[in-house]
Amino acid sequence: FHPGKRHDRLIEAYAQSGIDAPLVLLGQGKPEQEQRLRQLAQQLQVADRVLFKGFQKNPLPWIKGARMLVLSSDSEGFGNVVVEALLLDTPVASTRCPGGVTEILTGELSRGLADLNSPALAQTMQSIYHSPPAIDAAALEKFSVASICQQYRQLRSA
Repeated sequence: FHPGKRHDRLIEAYAQSGIDAPLVLLGQGKPEQEQRLRQLAQQLQVADRVLFKGFQKNPLPWIKGARMLVLSSDSEGFGNVVVEALLLDTPVASTRCPGGVTEILTGELSRGLADLNSPALAQTMQSIYHSPPAIDAAALEKFSVASICQQYRQLRSA
């Protein structure tokens, strides 16, 4: 649980959203960081619905079985997990953070973008949870290995 991933914002947004499905957190970090997150969930009276599942060697079954994936980061690199979730037909709610997320969540999927604060993320989570956008797998083709390799070849020959 790296501080830049802002799991604190996620727990706050979850508490504000009123969503009754459990919030499942995968991953691990420093014990004191996890303890702070557990205390926050307790303070916000959602500790019984926030499930800390630790490191998962293969998180894809968890992502596939989820009603949505939520990214609460201050910044991201490309956002591989966002593409993975969409390829598994799992809708995404994410902060509109610097990085590749805004390049991935375009068109109808951009409904899943929220400003960098808990109330905005809570509202976006509610919207995506209750009315998920249609996920067009063909639109994700530009992120396939073959497509990325082709783009590298074009750069190299330019």
